[in-house]
Amino acid sequence: MVLSEKFDIEEVVLGLSSQLRNLEDDFEKITIMEPISSFFKLEKDPFFKKGIDRGMQVATINNAREMKNEGISLETIVKITKLSEEEVQKL
Repeated sequence: MVLSEKFDIEEVVLGLSSQLRNLEDDFEKITIMEPISSFFKLEKDPFFKKGIDRGMQVATINNAREMKNEGISLETIVKITKLSEEEVQKL
């Protein structure tokens, strides 16, 4: 038995092209929604924000330590990093 005997070829092709259009529409919706969902997951997540804040604190402390090792004055380090004098002295 040949495929054309069992199915009308035009119907099969039309059905497949319709399914392909639906897949393309679904894919477009997903690609639009992905950045939006990422925004809400990242920006609104309190743990994400805490992680960013902690990372910035660590970077500030590391920068202050490097400045101190380079011989930059305590006053300048405090002014630039916004750390207290006590925090800088402990480094």
